[in-house]
Amino acid sequence: MLFIPDMKIPQQANFNGKFVSADNVANLNGFIKLVEFKKYKINNLIIDESTSEDAMNIFITSDRINFTDSLYIKNVNIANILKRDSLNLNIKLSDKNAINQLDLNSLVEFNASGDTRMALSILPSDVIINSEVWKIQRK
Repeated sequence: MLFIPDMKIPQQANFNGKFVSADNVANLNGFIKLVEFKKYKINNLIIDESTSEDAMNIFITSDRINFTDSLYIKNVNIANILKRDSLNLNIKLSDKNAINQLDLNSLVEFNASGDTRMALSILPSDVIINSEVWKIQRK
């Protein structure tokens, strides 16, 4: 790849998009069967981006991300909603029946002035390790 030489897409990638500035519309949908980056492999990557007058939504999913041959994460889902001066983020790792899961919710707030330009808040979330549920509460 031109800008990321270590990234390889051995099979075809399909992308469709629409941009209409007058209507505040920008949509991009893509599917890549396999992305290889160094030793990592991302299988069945789907990117779904859309905008409206007041928000931009980006959803990214993958069936499986391999870090090594034996270390992987199944069913990765990342949802981002950028609206005004904040970003709502949800990361889900694994399916609902797995013994290890992550359902992480967070809020990133941006401020153009002042000492704190960005604030990250972890919202109520669930971490499940060996079928034991750990609840993260907002404080």
